[in-house]
Amino acid sequence: PKGEKMRSIDASGSSNIVRIDYNEDTGLLEIQFKDDSVYNYPNVPSNVIDEFEAAESKGKFAHANIYKQYPGYKL
Repeated sequence: PKGEKMRSIDASGSSNIVRIDYNEDTGLLEIQFKDDSVYNYPNVPSNVIDEFEAAESKGKFAHANIYKQYPGYKL
């Protein structure tokens, strides 16, 4: 949607994640995996996204800090 602040995170080093997009206005995190599945994780705070972006392993960080704390749904 127009006017919403989107933020893309580089996932190029990840073995399982293809794309990470975050809507800074709504707190919606969208992750696309190598099998082409796409999941949305609502209400993720921006400070968690800052840590996600800085994490050496995106997959390990997501398992430890996102998947359980912010239940997602498949698109």
